[in-house]
Amino acid sequence: MTSKSFGWYRILFIVLAVLFIFSGIMLTVYPELFAGSMIYMIGILAVVYGGILVASYFMASNFKSPITLIAGGVLILIGLLISFNLFEASIALGVIAAIGFLVVGAFKIYQSMFVKNLGISSWWMVLILGVCNVVIGLILIFNLNQSAALLTILIGVNLIVNGVSDLMLGFMAF
Repeated sequence: MTSKSFGWYRILFIVLAVLFIFSGIMLTVYPELFAGSMIYMIGILAVVYGGILVASYFMASNFKSPITLIAGGVLILIGLLISFNLFEASIALGVIAAIGFLVVGAFKIYQSMFVKNLGISSWWMVLILGVCNVVIGLILIFNLNQSAALLTILIGVNLIVNGVSDLMLGFMAF
């Protein structure tokens, strides 16, 4: 990967992190307003994030892992399913969101080990954020019949967590 393409990847990663944080704040502060439209926003963000993961697998020489490729592919698939609104029931949305959070959480946990191997001292923050993703995914799995507002708030908090994690990585690891 050339330093020029690496710079664009870093900028894209940081911009996506800021979008995650902004979207998370909006979902958390105004859950009733965004409960209906959040499925499309989450779908679009999942496709973009999955695309970045897949691209990073093929572009990066030091970050090649099947986990990166699989996580990216799963996120793209989930994002497309959400965007085309194939699953309208709230239980299906909860299952899709839970799977997405579990996949992202597993990837963040892997990412924390990668960052640790790079010698970055704050690797444990990424690990904690990954564990938070997994916990939120498990909460959703075991509370599928909860209201859309709760799901919206959980998704908002998760987006903030992922945005902060990605912002840290964008500034520190690249």
